[in-house]
Amino acid sequence: MKYIEYLRKAIILLKEAKSDLKIGNFNKAVSAMWFALEAIMRGILIFSGKQVPAKSGALMSKFVKFIVNLGANATIKDLLNSIYFVRMNADHKARIIDKRCAERTWNKTKKVLEELKHIMEMLGMNTSELKASGKDDFNY
Repeated sequence: MKYIEYLRKAIILLKEAKSDLKIGNFNKAVSAMWFALEAIMRGILIFSGKQVPAKSGALMSKFVKFIVNLGANATIKDLLNSIYFVRMNADHKARIIDKRCAERTWNKTKKVLEELKHIMEMLGMNTSELKASGKDDFNY
């Protein structure tokens, strides 16, 4: 898959997460948040010519090392871990995600998105195709 396809998918997932938050589908919302971030991580690694691990844990580890070496804020690791933990609870545990948890996760997701936008700009990734289609670079 090309990196731009992962970015397109991320935008769709972020829109779904936002919609799910509004209607109270909190478990679905946090899953979509995580998978949107995962799609962006995959896109950035592909753009950079890196191998992309199939599993989420390995992907996150490789991605965080890569972007911290580029100068990204190391706190992104804690934010990603936190979002991933909530997603795992939503998808694989008996826990039901409530509104407060989902909103906190959304706020963390937005912080990660800001850092990822900065990384994409730093790498010179062409997101103009997204902007031209009106999908406008992850502004949520």
